[in-house]
Amino acid sequence: MKQSDPPFGTVHGRRALLTGAAASGLTFALAGTTAERARKSEKLDPVMAAVAADPDSAFATQLGETIDGGLDTIRPDHGSRAVGKGELRVNVKDFGAVGDGVTDDTAAINKAKAAALASGAEFWVPHGTYLSDAPITWADVSDVRVHMDGRVKRKDTSSRDSLFLFRNVSGLQIGTIRTDGNVASNGLAQSDAVVYPVDEAKHDVRLDGCADVDISLIDSRNPAGDTLYITGGTTRVKIDRVNAVADRSSGRNAVSLIDCSKVSLNALTSVGVGCSDGVVAMPGGFDIEPNRGQTVSDVTVGQIIVDTSGASGFSVFGNYTVEGVRQINRVSIGSVVLTKTAGVRSAACDIPVRGVERLNVASLLHTTDAANANQALSIVDASDVEINVDIPRSGGAVPVRIGASAIVDRLTLRGRIGKSGGHCIEVGALTNSRIDMSLKNPADGCMVISKNATGTSSNVRFNGDWAKATTGSGAMNIEGTVTGWLLDGVDLTGWAAGHRVRGSGNPGAVERRNVRGLTYGTAAPVGDAWDVGQFVDNLTPTEQGTAGAKFVIRGWVCVVAGDPGAWVPVRALTGN
Repeated sequence: MKQSDPPFGTVHGRRALLTGAAASGLTFALAGTTAERARKSEKLDPVMAAVAADPDSAFATQLGETIDGGLDTIRPDHGSRAVGKGELRVNVKDFGAVGDGVTDDTAAINKAKAAALASGAEFWVPHGTYLSDAPITWADVSDVRVHMDGRVKRKDTSSRDSLFLFRNVSGLQIGTIRTDGNVASNGLAQSDAVVYPVDEAKHDVRLDGCADVDISLIDSRNPAGDTLYITGGTTRVKIDRVNAVADRSSGRNAVSLIDCSKVSLNALTSVGVGCSDGVVAMPGGFDIEPNRGQTVSDVTVGQIIVDTSGASGFSVFGNYTVEGVRQINRVSIGSVVLTKTAGVRSAACDIPVRGVERLNVASLLHTTDAANANQALSIVDASDVEINVDIPRSGGAVPVRIGASAIVDRLTLRGRIGKSGGHCIEVGALTNSRIDMSLKNPADGCMVISKNATGTSSNVRFNGDWAKATTGSGAMNIEGTVTGWLLDGVDLTGWAAGHRVRGSGNPGAVERRNVRGLTYGTAAPVGDAWDVGQFVDNLTPTEQGTAGAKFVIRGWVCVVAGDPGAWVPVRALTGN
C-alpha cells in the first residue's frame, strides 16, 4: 500500500494508518542492513505505541505529516522489516516553523528535532530562512541524520552558544547544513568597551566529543565565531566541503580544530572571515590550535582557499609543548592558497607553525597587498616538517623566520620568495634540515639568509638560485656559531666579493660545494669569510712556465682562515 493511495492521502488518513499499524502490531518498511533496521526499530516502536495511545494528539498528527517518500510495504510480520525506498523525515514546517527570516522559529525547530530523535527520522529544513536562538542541541545520542535545503539564521543578540551543537553524538550524518551567523547583530564588547563583529562563543556548528561524523557540506554566511569548531576529543570525522563567506571582515574562523583526531576535510573556502580590528585580531581561515592539555592528530585536508584580513589565515599552532611532547601530530595538507590583506590590527605572522610533529604541506601560495607588513611564515618548536611555499612578495621585515624561540628539527623547505621587506629567511635554532629555494630581492641592507646570534644550528643544507636581482646587500650573514652548514649548488652570481658569505660568527665554517659566483673564479678570493682547506676553482686555466715544467693553476686553496684569509695557488703539471 502506498502512502499516496486513498484514504491515506490526508493527514487524517495517515494518522489512521499510523494508529492502525500501532494497534495491530504492523511495522514500517525501513531501509538499511539488518542491524541498521533493528536499531531504527528500537527508536520507532515507542513512537508507534505513543500514537496508538493517543491518535488525536498533535504529535500523532505531526508525525503523520512527516512521512516522506511513501511506504513500500506494511505487513503483519511482527518485526521482520522489508527494505523500503525511503525513510522517515521530520520537516520543521510541520511543527510550525515559518522560514520567512522574520518569525522566531526556535520552538518549532526544537520540536522537530525532538520528533526526529524520538523516531530515528532525518531532521529536515526545507527551503527558506529560519530565525533561531542558540543552541539547537543534539546530546548523548547516536545515529543522527540532518539535512537542510533552507538556512537557519542566528537571532539578533542570541544566546552565547553554538547555533548547532552536537555533543557526544556517534554516527552523525549531515547532508547539508546551512547557517547564517548574523554577526552584525551578534558582536561582543571587548576590553576597550567597543562592540566588534565577532564573538568567540557563537560558532555556527560545534562538534564536541562526537565520533563517526560524515558531513557533505557546511555552507555558512557571516559567522560570529567559527563556522565549524571541533573539540572534546571528537574523532573519525569526514567532511567534503566547508564554505564560509562574510560580508565584511568579521567572525573568528572558518574551521578550528581544537581537540580531535582522524579528521578528513576535502575542501575549504573562506572569504572575508576573520575580524581584523578589535583588541585581539581573529585568525580568519583554517586554524589548528589546541588549548592547554588538548591535542590534534591525524588530519588530512585536500584544498584550502582563504581570503582574509584577519590575523593569520592558515595556522598550525600548538602553544603548549610539555616535556618535549608536542600537541599536534600528523597533519597533511594538499594545497593552500592564502590571499592576505592588511587588517586594522594585525598579528605578527600570516602562517604560524608551532608545536607540531610530522606536518606536510604540498603547496602553499601566499599573496598579499602592499599594506600588509606581517611576516609570511614562522616555524618554531617543530619537527619532521615539509612545506613547499611560494611567496611572490612580502611586505614584512622577514618573510620566513625559522626557530626563533625553540628548535626546529628535520625541516624541508622548498619553493621561492620573490621579494622581501627584509631578509628573505632568518634562521635561529635549526638542525638536520634542508632549504631548497629560489630567494630573490631581500631589502637593501638585508641578506638572503641571515643566521641570528641566538639558538644553535647544525647540519643544514642549502640549495637554490640566490643570484642577485635588483635589491639586497648580500647572500649569507652568520651571527653566532653554525656547524655542518653546506652551500650545495647555490647560485650567488652578482653578489660582490665580501657580500656573499660573511658575519661576526663563524661564516668561514660554511662548507661550499659547486657554488656559482663563489667557488669558481679567475683569481684567489679578495673578500668573504673562508676556512682553512676551502678551495676555489680557476675558471680560466692557462698553461704557464718553461719547457719541461709547464703547468696550469687549477685553483686556490685557503691556508689561513679569515676574510678573505690567505690563499696559495694549486698547480698541476701539463707534461710539456
